[in-house]
Amino acid sequence: MILIQNGKWTALEASEFFKYNFPCAKYIINTRSDIDSQVVSQNRVFGKEDNIERFFNNIKKENDFLAQFTQYMGEETARMIYMEEWTKNVMQLNEAVE
Repeated sequence: MILIQNGKWTALEASEFFKYNFPCAKYIINTRSDIDSQVVSQNRVFGKEDNIERFFNNIKKENDFLAQFTQYMGEETARMIYMEEWTKNVMQLNEAVE
């Protein structure tokens, strides 16, 4: 994930790497659909960010990357789930691994 967070890979390059090196793996991509809550949570856990707008934009870019990565991996290999949904209905986790 360090390579992804530092912007060294595109979502396509990352998906090609994972498909080639882990051809039988399945991926569950967990994120939040509510970016404002994600910003508040990460800011609380990892420390105060001086520039909240920049922090928000970075998280949005990371979430966009994960959405693209999931798409490139294909629905048989990767599934994106949103924390706001599966925490209310844990059956979504069971469905994700079926």
